[in-house]
Amino acid sequence: MNRNRTVSLSVAALGLVGLVAWSAPQPPPVLAGPVAIASLPHQITAPGSYVLTGNLTANPGEAGIEVLAHGVVIDLCGFTLRGAGQAAASRGIWGAASHVEVRNGTIENWAFSGISLSRGAKIRDLRIRDCGGYGLDLSHYATVEDCLVEDNALGGIRTLRYGNITDCGVQGVPETPGVQTTGYAVVERVTSIGSGTGFLIGEGTKVSDCSAKDFVDFGFRSTEDVSLERCTADVVTVASGVGFSLGDYSDLDRCVAIQGLNIGIETGDFCSLTHCKVKEAQGPGMVVGEGTIVSACVVSSANQEEHPGGGGFLVGSQVQVHDSIAARNGGSGFRYTGTGGRVERSIAYRNSGHGFALLGNTTVQDNLGSENGGAGFRVDGGGVVLRENLADVNGDGIVVRGRRNLVIDNRASNNAGEDFDVPYGNPRGVILDVAGQLNPSQPEANYETPF
Repeated sequence: MNRNRTVSLSVAALGLVGLVAWSAPQPPPVLAGPVAIASLPHQITAPGSYVLTGNLTANPGEAGIEVLAHGVVIDLCGFTLRGAGQAAASRGIWGAASHVEVRNGTIENWAFSGISLSRGAKIRDLRIRDCGGYGLDLSHYATVEDCLVEDNALGGIRTLRYGNITDCGVQGVPETPGVQTTGYAVVERVTSIGSGTGFLIGEGTKVSDCSAKDFVDFGFRSTEDVSLERCTADVVTVASGVGFSLGDYSDLDRCVAIQGLNIGIETGDFCSLTHCKVKEAQGPGMVVGEGTIVSACVVSSANQEEHPGGGGFLVGSQVQVHDSIAARNGGSGFRYTGTGGRVERSIAYRNSGHGFALLGNTTVQDNLGSENGGAGFRVDGGGVVLRENLADVNGDGIVVRGRRNLVIDNRASNNAGEDFDVPYGNPRGVILDVAGQLNPSQPEANYETPF
């Protein structure tokens, strides 16, 4: 009985070995050395390395290089792969094969995209220009490094999800995006100049140390849940566009929007802005969505007559602002368009409107409104708490138009109009003028006196 069992197990084992041998994939053949590409069109049907032996130009109606095999490396060896023009209905290098690498040369003047490849493409040390489609049109998991992409009709670089774009430059055209990712990409040290939108960013993407210059519509525009740090949006030539336009749940850290923008930074809801700056925007410097946190940010315009716009910070409901500055803006420094939220340890200085313009249910504590054309603090609504603030040398000090606002322990001095204009129906500490002497027995008192 034991012998029969052994034979049965041996047969079963042989069956399993046969099954494994049958189902295992066979590796593709590997070429012994680089294969020369000496003419166009060229079709690659086997994996391996391929090199250009000189500059190649397609005749009208001819295609470039079609890649049909996975695992191909194409080295242009510093040469140029040139199409017959945008009316010739052809592409430079393309194919549905995955894990194709193209490097070291120039691709130009193709009717469609310069390079159009499937998953896992790797592109480096290339110049792609003057194509009728995208410069680079790549699928998922693409890597693009050290490339210069110029003047392509549909856009510069486009990748699907999980792309990685680093150390590149894009010279765009006004109607199209310079760099476009559909999501979960990493974009680092890339400059986009002259595009309709410098960077069009999909969800989950991380962008750092990038610059958008002289764009028409947006410097950086994203869907939700993106992260940008140390990026710059700059329009030098004409007033246009929005520097940064973020979707919901996005983070902006140490970013700068300067010169000639209609809006410096605008966000969706529940975002985070940290150590960001806007300078010389034509409209509002920052337009902040609901539930957003603004920390240590600055909005300023050096010339109010040239930049009369919508003020410094235009803030929605339930927004927290702290340690921020709005200075020399046309309009109010901080203007709340929604209710709720908190602003503390912030400064509104030399704005043409009010320093802080508030609606309802907002806590305003330990702030300075100084040398503003309107009131240092203006309340239109109810449920606002004004506490431990200083209004100094403004058109008016603290002005309340509404009911059920709490005004305690504030200072107002040297304002051109009223230091305190707080009507009945608003609980407040007593207003004292005691020549600088605080009264410890009345900790909630407000003081109108030069300190």
